[in-house]
Amino acid sequence: MKLWERVIETRIRRETQVTVNQFGFMPGRSTTEAIHILRRLMEKYREKRDLHMVFIDLGKAYDNVPRRLIWDSLESRRVPGRYIDIIKDMYDRTKTTVRAPVEDTDFFPVEVGLHQGSATSRKSTLNGKLLEVVDALKRRRVQIACLQETRWKGQRGDERNGYKLNYSGSDGAKNGVGFLVALEVYKNVVEVIRYNDRVMVLRLVLGEEVVAVVCAYAPHVGLGDREKTEFWDRLDIVVRAIPRKEKIFIGGDFNGHIGEESDGFQSVHGGFGFGVRNDPGRDLLEFLVAHDLSILNSFFRKRDSHLITFSSGGHHTQIDYLLTRREDRRWWQDCKVIPRETAAAQHHLLVADITFRQKLIVGGRKCLPRIRWGNLKGVKIGEFKDKIVLVTSTQLGDDANQMWEAMATTITQVAKETLGVTTGRSSGHKESWWWNDEVQTKIKDKQESFRDLLKCTDEEKRLRLREGYKKAKKEAKKTVMEAKNTAYMRMYESLETKEGEHAMFKISKARERRRHDLGRVNFIKGEDRRILYKEIDIKLKWQTYFHNLFNEERTYQQQNINNTTQKRQRNNCYCRNITHGEARTALRKMGRAKAVGIDNERVIETIEEKPKLRLVSCQGDQTTKAIHILRRLMEKYREKKRDLHMVFIDLEKAYDNVPRRPIWDSLGSRGVPGRYIDIIRDMYDRTKTTVRAPVGDTDFFPV
Repeated sequence: MKLWERVIETRIRRETQVTVNQFGFMPGRSTTEAIHILRRLMEKYREKRDLHMVFIDLGKAYDNVPRRLIWDSLESRRVPGRYIDIIKDMYDRTKTTVRAPVEDTDFFPVEVGLHQGSATSRKSTLNGKLLEVVDALKRRRVQIACLQETRWKGQRGDERNGYKLNYSGSDGAKNGVGFLVALEVYKNVVEVIRYNDRVMVLRLVLGEEVVAVVCAYAPHVGLGDREKTEFWDRLDIVVRAIPRKEKIFIGGDFNGHIGEESDGFQSVHGGFGFGVRNDPGRDLLEFLVAHDLSILNSFFRKRDSHLITFSSGGHHTQIDYLLTRREDRRWWQDCKVIPRETAAAQHHLLVADITFRQKLIVGGRKCLPRIRWGNLKGVKIGEFKDKIVLVTSTQLGDDANQMWEAMATTITQVAKETLGVTTGRSSGHKESWWWNDEVQTKIKDKQESFRDLLKCTDEEKRLRLREGYKKAKKEAKKTVMEAKNTAYMRMYESLETKEGEHAMFKISKARERRRHDLGRVNFIKGEDRRILYKEIDIKLKWQTYFHNLFNEERTYQQQNINNTTQKRQRNNCYCRNITHGEARTALRKMGRAKAVGIDNERVIETIEEKPKLRLVSCQGDQTTKAIHILRRLMEKYREKKRDLHMVFIDLEKAYDNVPRRPIWDSLGSRGVPGRYIDIIRDMYDRTKTTVRAPVGDTDFFPV
């Protein structure tokens, strides 16, 4: 049905023309641009005059729109009658059901509204038991988990209750792989590579070892040979690209049975498998022989319940495996399935214990107690001010440095006493902050019901347990919905306040930061593309890079100007001393941990024959505005079919590698007094710098 809708939608787009002012459902015109334009309009109109905007009720625009208006609108746009008849057939005798938190309702007819979920009205969801999976990983102290068959759309990252989530999907209907990594370990991640919706690689440094973790999801038995061949070829390329010095772990759902006995594959099969070998299982074993890998969970003698990784309809199989190199067997401690974890309905959690030669340094940056500056409001402002004035009135002196240190110490101490401090400990469960004791109880009851259902073998008792599990599942969903609604209502009410406006931006920035694959990069690659994990090597690499960047020899061709001309160009006018007012003005312009900048003007010059656009940094104008202006220029020139010529400046040559001599000549040619030029020269004379790397500061080197 959806394929049919997309074909008709593509044809209708060819027959009609949508206004260029529409954003969304238009190629190259996302709603993000519309939001940016509206924000700029609001800022400009706030300065000069009123701005009137109209917001459309989506309920009336989608759910309650009469069908007759749709047909009339299509006819007015001269859509062929045959297409209109086809669309009418799509809407004829349509029925739907509501997926309520407790259960799905009966089907009922729909007489008005647009078809939600069609090609012209798309929506996407990201559902599942992710929080339950995270909870299970925490209980079992699992630090790295491979996820298969996620069925999530796109390629992105996120955080979930102390775990970093990275996943790779396609259309959201099938496949999908991902990783869940504990945050204290994720700080050692060097690289995240997404190949497709079946293979994904995570590279990290553990101790003094570089480890590559591969997540794989093989095609199931019913698919064709072409897709299976593509998967094994891709996995072959990935494994061959990992250097021999790096450790490799592959966790995946390979949809194959390796069998109970090794039978000719003693080097890769430990002899403790489950079931009967099939063709996909033989393909896996041959692949392991070719790459000198072994199946970790086949080398430990376990009972059947600790070998079965998949259960469905009374059938039990082993299709999930952990693979490593054979020479790394000394690291293996244990590997087994935990059957009582019910985060997934059919697949069971497969866990391996790995021991490294050196102790891993885990645990991120320590959380120190912080002053609650958010409490500085209301009566607290007057109390804080009175205490500061009372204490600082007796701290005047002649030494500016001592006065500054005394003032800073006083403000900090008074703030701690008046406003309070945090505990310095993480609250945890940041993504499930709406969770409460009632939800925890209902979820636990549901999991217990599911465990009882899995263990039961009597058919009559199994039917009763299934009904009990369904009831517990409905109650858990209902409790979760009520807890979420209550928590979100309180949050929305708080966002409507003045203090909530600041919290809204904090939430937005935090969500954007969590989506990034890598945050603070601790490890880098050397000249030979190897990952550097020793602190001294990382510092030396950063120092060498910036030393070469700032001190690379460049020749500056100076014009032949005689000494008389140079003396005449030098401006030796009188320059007054710096006043207290100038110092106060400079201090006001200084941001926190920022240097004083120069207020320049943005100049836009437009000439009819040769349009030019010059953007110079200025106070109040951001580069975002310049990007928007450039984009609008490109659109306008594209409409008029005219050429647009732009020049992009290499900032490395404009800042880092510019010779000092052209700076002095440029200042002199602009009539800057010679005394100012001499002062600036003194600022640059014998300058040294250091690089603040993630592992520490480097030694000082000249610039």
